[in-house]
Amino acid sequence: MAVRAARAMALMKEISMDKHMDHALPLPVEPQVIARLIIPQLDQIRQFAEFRAGMKNLEKMYGEGASKEALSAELERLWQPVPDYNGVIGVWGQIEQRTQTYYVRLFCKKAGIPIPKRPWRRFMWMKRFYETLGVAQRGCPGPVYFNRDFYEGGYPFLDEYEEIMEDLVNLGVFIKNEEGKVCLADWDNYKYDFCIW
Repeated sequence: MAVRAARAMALMKEISMDKHMDHALPLPVEPQVIARLIIPQLDQIRQFAEFRAGMKNLEKMYGEGASKEALSAELERLWQPVPDYNGVIGVWGQIEQRTQTYYVRLFCKKAGIPIPKRPWRRFMWMKRFYETLGVAQRGCPGPVYFNRDFYEGGYPFLDEYEEIMEDLVNLGVFIKNEEGKVCLADWDNYKYDFCIW
């Protein structure tokens, strides 16, 4: 799969640079633009395919009785979460990265090793939580409190969700009330906007 994705990327790069390409279909944009939009997705597919091949080797190491230290070191080297690039990201995150995380969690549970931490990934989710509450807070005259599982019920990253929420409270980004609900610490920055709630 990684080889096919790399070949397709090379083809799309050629198309993206061909200023004189003829095309029979009426397109709303030039083929070069479409090719430039496809290249990042193909790169995500390539990186995910390479990750899957690496996970097979890691499973083999596990099956052969490798130490937890060796497995952790190899997983730390192997797991480079696939970047978002310019793709459309759903509320649960980018599909290849989310699937990588799922495989990593399963393997770590089976092997009894800790999940490698990726600070930039954690920060990205903190930012999405903040933005979600910011949208909800718009135009409201007082703080809007939400249950701690306000972001998709906490399902996108079950094992990290509570930790991320606690980090946001400890950093002073969210305020937690006596019921355990959270609101933005800077909620008043959003009071002059259209209220959707």
